[in-house]
Amino acid sequence: MFNLFRSGAKVTKYLLGGLLLIVAASMVTYLIPNSGLTTASSSGVDNVVAEVGGTTITADEEMALLDMADIVVAIQADEAAFVRSRLPHKQVLVVPMGVDPAP
Repeated sequence: MFNLFRSGAKVTKYLLGGLLLIVAASMVTYLIPNSGLTTASSSGVDNVVAEVGGTTITADEEMALLDMADIVVAIQADEAAFVRSRLPHKQVLVVPMGVDPAP
C-alpha cells in the first residue's frame, strides 16, 4: 500500500490517503471511552461496569453491593481510593496480586 503512495498517480494517492484518514478517525472515535460518540451499552446506561449473564451492573449497583460487605479488598491503590471516596465508612484493604502478570 505504501508503494502506491510513492507512485505518480495523484488520484490514487488522494483516494488512499482519504480512506486511511477515514479509517483512522473512525478507530479513534470508537476506541475513546466516554467520548459521547459511542454508546456505553445497548441499554443506554453510561456507568455500566460489567455485564454478567446478560445483566448489566452499574457503578452505583456495585457500590451498593460493596456496601453490604464487612471489608472491601482491592488489588490496586487507586481502586481502593475510589471505593474509600464512595464508601468512607467501609474498611478497604489493598492486597496486591501475588504474581506479576506476564508481559
